[in-house]
Amino acid sequence: MPLASMNVFAQPQLNFDAASLYSANHDGVSFLVMQDGEIIFESYANEGGADVAWMTASATKSFWGVLLAAMV
Repeated sequence: MPLASMNVFAQPQLNFDAASLYSANHDGVSFLVMQDGEIIFESYANEGGADVAWMTASATKSFWGVLLAAMV
């Protein structure tokens, strides 16, 4: 089944704890899952936190470039 057609929230075997641990083990600082505008899972690792700001520097160029292209 193509990933785009899957409703991951309907999958009972989806394990947010395992995904969060993977993120933390690969230097992730936050892991957040939202559904219908509501936070359904969040965790923070490696000195991350809901109120911790992180410098993104030049990484934002890629983000804004894709966003602007989608808007056009």
